[in-house]
Amino acid sequence: SALTVGKDYKYCVRAVHPVLYMEHPYDHENVGRTLLSSSETCKDHRIRWEASIHGKVTTEPNAGSLPIKDVTVTYSLLEEDGVT
Repeated sequence: SALTVGKDYKYCVRAVHPVLYMEHPYDHENVGRTLLSSSETCKDHRIRWEASIHGKVTTEPNAGSLPIKDVTVTYSLLEEDGVT
């Protein structure tokens, strides 16, 4: 990825709608003020690790090493002591 392990990043989100997110809560004069998005919410985080898997799942060599379609690889993250 384009992220660097060990570097700090800020992740920000907001809810949006191209036409009308909501009526403006402080439209006391009833002029029809509206909002197209919520306020932004951000969280700082540090990239601690990155991993990827590339490969091909096949049958055993004595079965012809045929590739197997639509395989799902599952994983779990372990604590430092090797326990999930």
